[in-house]
Amino acid sequence: PGADAPAVEDVSFEVRPGEFVVLTGPSGGGKTTVLNALIGFVRPCQGAILADGRPLDAASLAAWRRRIAYVGQNPGMVSGTVGDNVRLGFPDATAAQLRDALDRAGAPELALDHPVGDDGQGLSAGERRRVATGRALLRITLGHAVLLLLDEPTAGLDADAEATLLRGL
Repeated sequence: PGADAPAVEDVSFEVRPGEFVVLTGPSGGGKTTVLNALIGFVRPCQGAILADGRPLDAASLAAWRRRIAYVGQNPGMVSGTVGDNVRLGFPDATAAQLRDALDRAGAPELALDHPVGDDGQGLSAGERRRVATGRALLRITLGHAVLLLLDEPTAGLDADAEATLLRGL
């Protein structure tokens, strides 16, 4: 497509509480763009994004984002431990809550005290995604987010880790 062509066309879906929706397609097909639009990072050129039946606009964006837990393809990490990285945003989370979130994210083998360097050093790409997914799950349980958006959550995972993550979700 040319520079003026839409990145994504003719996308329409509805997500209800408890549903698990998967966007599939080839690399470069617009899946990340759709997630970015749902978060409000990009705005549709035509059509609308509705949240609870109302158009998502500048006035409602901050409230909408508080309801989202998001894990991107390259989640950020801080220097510290795995537990520190799961706890981001929830400093009072208990070790049991961190362990539960990490287990549900498919990383029962990762110790909460495992060291993490700048930009996730000490963790594989798949482990970083699972730590960030644990963080997002904590945002749902403690922060009351209602929508979990995951961008390629199983990339870098072996079949067993992928199955564990999907069961936890």
